[in-house]
Amino acid sequence: MSEPAPSTLRRDLISAYVVSATRIASWAAVTAIVFRELGEYAFGLLALIRGTIGLMSYTMLGLSPAMIHLLAKRDHDSHRAILSSGLRLVLLGAGAGLLMLGAYAWAFDSLHSVPDNYLKIAPLTTFWMGLGILFRLCGDPASAVLQVRHRIALDNILLASAEAFWAIGVGWAVYWHAAQIDQVAAIYAGAGLLLLAARWFFASRLTRTSSRIGGDWKTVRTLLAFGVMVVLAQLADYLYAPTDYILINRLLGPQVVAAYAPAVQIDAGLLVLVGGLAAVLLPKAALAHAAGDSATVRRYYLRGTFISTLLLLMAAVAVWLIGPRLLERWLGNPMPETVAILPLVLIHTVIGGSSAVGRSILLGMGKVKAFTAAVLIGGAANVILSFLFVYAFNLGLAGIVYGTVLAVVGRCAIWMPWYVLRSIGQSNRIVLSSPIEAIE
Repeated sequence: MSEPAPSTLRRDLISAYVVSATRIASWAAVTAIVFRELGEYAFGLLALIRGTIGLMSYTMLGLSPAMIHLLAKRDHDSHRAILSSGLRLVLLGAGAGLLMLGAYAWAFDSLHSVPDNYLKIAPLTTFWMGLGILFRLCGDPASAVLQVRHRIALDNILLASAEAFWAIGVGWAVYWHAAQIDQVAAIYAGAGLLLLAARWFFASRLTRTSSRIGGDWKTVRTLLAFGVMVVLAQLADYLYAPTDYILINRLLGPQVVAAYAPAVQIDAGLLVLVGGLAAVLLPKAALAHAAGDSATVRRYYLRGTFISTLLLLMAAVAVWLIGPRLLERWLGNPMPETVAILPLVLIHTVIGGSSAVGRSILLGMGKVKAFTAAVLIGGAANVILSFLFVYAFNLGLAGIVYGTVLAVVGRCAIWMPWYVLRSIGQSNRIVLSSPIEAIE
């Protein structure tokens, strides 16, 4: 298999970074509006919900990378059946997600410290934000088809449009209609619904798939065999920032969440810089691996990791230099507690973000067993270390970040490069023939 034409790869990468820029800009705009117009606690509440509601992604059982891996191994004639099978899993996952979301929204004030004047609005905000995430997740099978069928740029345009819709909608609602935080979340849900409809429209036209639920349970089981391993790795992601929010809320108080949240949002914003590259390389690595082209997969990893690390390092240095002024401009507050922990956050941003391409390569190749074990161990280490640094050593907010830095160094700087290169080397000798065999 030859590498994609430079013009095609360039177009896909440009579109991916358009999405990255739009995500950063939309979240920065929404949080600035919320902080300035609705208050510090509304900002902290939105960050807390967005950080913890990520558990919704587990309900789809790793469907997106599973779909990409399977679609890459099959010819175009079978894509219709695979997409229909993915729809079955989407409906099951959406049902489970709604149950989880309802339970979390109902118990929100029991799990978190919520002021009396937010007791009614916080659960509603949680529900709308969770619904928006579910809508986005339900579009994953259609998105996988677009990516494998060389429509990555189209999928990215749809994503960018949804992000822009949220930011513009929030500005209009807050400034002209005095919207509150629950309405900000409702606009997020509306943007997710539009994205879902657009993705399925284009994927259905591409594969000539009707809205009728079809597919077969054998394909569903194949997707599940891969996806269950992926979702275990996704669970480990919840053991980082989302769990840190909970630890801070319980051990240090809800007011400290507002100091931690901007640093985490900066971290997330910088990671978006490499997320676009990693997202493009996932389907391309899957197609190259399915064709037995290990040399191309290796080039994707080495070049992609080098570019990712360089981008993050330059961005981190820039943010460190302008951090106080950035926070002042963004939130209208110098945020001294945030500035104090920002260098530590930037360290784990660079180290952790440099492994994003490696993650895409491993998922594209179907090498998920050891990867999942590593991220689970790393996530558990983050929780234990962060708790000890705060509870036993009284290091305060900095202790939370120390725990994350140590966990990320072990997983991303030491284990990841060794395992990815080892896996690519093995694929030079062994070409796996079925999706089930591709799970180590």
